[in-house]
Amino acid sequence: MYRITFAEINLDALCHNYSQLKKMSGSEKLMAVVKADSYGHGMIECVRALESINADYYGVALLEEAVELRESGVTEKPILCFAPFNPSFATIYKSLSIDATISSPEELKKIVDLPTVDQPGLHIKIDTGMGRLGLRWNLAAELIKGLSSNLKINGIYTHFAGSDEKDRSFALEQLSRFEVVINDLRNSDIDPGLIHCANSGAILNVNGAGFHMSRAGISLYGYLPSSQLEVQAQLKPVMSLKSQISNTKQAFSGDTISYGMKYKVGGDCFISTIPIGYADGLPRLLSGSFNVMIDGNFYPQVGRVTMDRIMINTGEEYFAPGTEVILLGMSLDKKIDAWDWSEIIGTIPYEITCGISKRVPRKYIK
Repeated sequence: MYRITFAEINLDALCHNYSQLKKMSGSEKLMAVVKADSYGHGMIECVRALESINADYYGVALLEEAVELRESGVTEKPILCFAPFNPSFATIYKSLSIDATISSPEELKKIVDLPTVDQPGLHIKIDTGMGRLGLRWNLAAELIKGLSSNLKINGIYTHFAGSDEKDRSFALEQLSRFEVVINDLRNSDIDPGLIHCANSGAILNVNGAGFHMSRAGISLYGYLPSSQLEVQAQLKPVMSLKSQISNTKQAFSGDTISYGMKYKVGGDCFISTIPIGYADGLPRLLSGSFNVMIDGNFYPQVGRVTMDRIMINTGEEYFAPGTEVILLGMSLDKKIDAWDWSEIIGTIPYEITCGISKRVPRKYIK
């Protein structure tokens, strides 16, 4: 690893979060959602750590991610692919024991055209109000009942649109709709298989959503899914972002810093440069509005964030090249986390961690 900028991934924190969330979920099983390269943390290394504590299930967004998991050596644990089912890839799903999602009437009809012996395991997605993918909840049971003899159903699920909000009324309405579908199928002697609907927000905020399995996404990586939640979840951020000062120079009153000359030095000071920029996933929108930490103290980033570097104003304190800088993480008793950045630019921690680019090396620690 040649770069002095890197993302440190604490695998002990990841395993801790999994265990905490499984207890909180009330479900027999907990799915670790490892899509998007484990939300930027590195899917293969994260899954290896989760395998060491016997995680129950994995969820991915793309068939490519599921295949990568199988090829990495995850041969026994079930994997669900959330992407709409494409029958052209049925053989891949089947041969690698990857469960497929059926999320529309068209997909349902295509799957029954396959002989049952050639079908992969299926999870049927119900749209109870997200409005994105899934069989519409008030039509779903009839569609399934009409074709159930030709379906290999391993599970049924839905996805909450607002389970992480203080007002849980719509989440509870979605839960009620989902239960209508399940009860209708059971009353028709159709086994819906593994029932799951609780995402991170519902694990923490919606009672009664556990069923057979819950799905931990952003919470697995140490973040509450919403700043509205007021729960004591004992979660630990898994990713820290670290670098070093590459050079320090004296600046004088009136000097300008970075592109556009938007920042003017108010008095003589030291300006240190850190080799990280928007090509690494540090949002340019943060320019001039966030701090970094050195030895437990905060120092402001100044001027525009550039592609490869940022500048910080350390006042009268001189820091030599090689001094450690924390951008996300802990320094003594202080911390900066992805919520701090999110609140400045109006986004969510998901986007922050997923956005740390591939050119930032991941360093895995236990």
